[in-house]
Amino acid sequence: MSFKALSSSNLGHGITYHKPKSQKLNKLTPDDSAMDVMTDLKNVAAITISQLESIDTANEKMKTKGVRMLLVVDAHDIITGIITSSDILGEKPMKYIQMNGGTHKDITVQDIMTPDTAIETLTIKEVSHAKIGDIVETLKRDGKQHALVIDNQGTANEVTVRGIFSISQIARYLGLDIETHEVANTLAEIAHVIKNH
Repeated sequence: MSFKALSSSNLGHGITYHKPKSQKLNKLTPDDSAMDVMTDLKNVAAITISQLESIDTANEKMKTKGVRMLLVVDAHDIITGIITSSDILGEKPMKYIQMNGGTHKDITVQDIMTPDTAIETLTIKEVSHAKIGDIVETLKRDGKQHALVIDNQGTANEVTVRGIFSISQIARYLGLDIETHEVANTLAEIAHVIKNH
């Protein structure tokens, strides 16, 4: 088999670059499509951590990646749970130490994560017809910072996690400057924006 070199040219001045279409520069409103604020794992790599890592490692990974939730996976990339910054920075580590002894550095992700069986999910079918305000209402009802969206794919029609909603990301898209780990406060601020929309 023979190969040939492709033709090339200089880049030149004034050239910009492609941006993922989910990145909207405009401020969104509660009436916009929920898909506009969903982190779509078809376009963005999932940020994961092993259930055996320490919570300090998980916290550092969240800071480095600029997220507040990690998918917890086993050696075969099967989701076993989720861990959030609220889990790590809240009361869970202290309660774990009180019940089991040890020190903060001994606590692993699996010790305080939300296990897969306790994670509520939304379907991509329903989300694709929903508005941002619908997602906020869902998170408010459940008292959650995050929601996972499931889809079916492949020849076996396997259930997979397709997307993630984050209340802090929704707040940014709605133009709110929220730096808090308190779900209730964040949801209250977003609810105020929606009410006055």
